[in-house]
Amino acid sequence: MFAELDRTKQSTEDQLDADLVGEIARNTPSNIAAMRKHERVLVRGGMEILPGDLTRTETPDRGSAVDVSAGGCMGVFARPPLVGNVYRVRVSSSEIDLPITYAKCVRVRLLRDDAFEAGFAFFAPVELLLKGSLAA
Repeated sequence: MFAELDRTKQSTEDQLDADLVGEIARNTPSNIAAMRKHERVLVRGGMEILPGDLTRTETPDRGSAVDVSAGGCMGVFARPPLVGNVYRVRVSSSEIDLPITYAKCVRVRLLRDDAFEAGFAFFAPVELLLKGSLAA
C-alpha cells in the first residue's frame, strides 16, 4: 500500500519537474519580449521613487532608469524598494518625457551587494513622448 503511494508521489513530482523545466526552456528573451503588452524604450537617466502616500515626506530614493514602457518601468537602486508597495515614480531622461506616475513595485532582483534592479507597473498606461519626436 505505501509503495503505491510512494510511486504516485514520485510520478507527480517527476511531472512537476518536467513542467518546470519546460517552462524555463520557453523563457527565452524573444519569447518574453513577445509576451509583453507594451514596447519598451531603453533610457539613460535618473529615476526617483517616493512613497505613494502623500502624507509621507521622506527623501526620495534615487537610482538609474533602465527602460520605460506604457505599462511600467525598470530602474537600479542602491537600496531595494519593497515589492507590493506603491510609489510615485519620476524618470529624468534626455530620451523621454514622463510625468510623475503612480506605480506598484512588482519585482526586485539583487544585482550586486549595492545594486538592486526594480520593476514597477503603472496603475494606468502612460503615453510615452519621445523628446524631439511628435510621435508617441
